[in-house]
Amino acid sequence: MTTHVMASNSAGTAGNGRPDTWSLFDRIKTIAIKLDGWWLWHQRYQRTARELGALSDHELNDIGIAHHDIPRIAFEAANRARS
Repeated sequence: MTTHVMASNSAGTAGNGRPDTWSLFDRIKTIAIKLDGWWLWHQRYQRTARELGALSDHELNDIGIAHHDIPRIAFEAANRARS
C-alpha cells in the first residue's frame, strides 16, 4: 500500500508568499490595496505634471527644466513619494 503525502512548506504558503487558500474577501482586499496605491501614485504624477506644465518656458528655464522633461520629472517625483 502506498501513501501519498502532499508536500507543503512550514509557512503554509503556496511557495509564492501567498497563503494556500485565499478567501474572496482577501483577494478583493489585496486588489483594493493595490488600486489605492496606484491611484495615489497617479494623483502625485498628475499633480506634479500639472503644476510644472502651468509654468512658462521662462520659469521652467529658471529652474533648469525643459518642457519635454516634465513627464520624466513627474514620474520620478511620484516614485520618490511612494517610497
